[in-house]
Amino acid sequence: MKCNKIEKPIFIIIILILFIINGINQSSIINSMNQQRNINEKKEEF
Repeated sequence: MKCNKIEKPIFIIIILILFIINGINQSSIINSMNQQRNINEKKEEF
């Protein structure tokens, strides 16, 4: 039982880290998509 109590918080921390990494990746993907749109809009102006 002692081992189980130690493993659970580590497991929760790993899940939280994965969620944070996933959130960072999604925000960076959104930023890169917005940059592509800005580049495309600038191309249309010329």
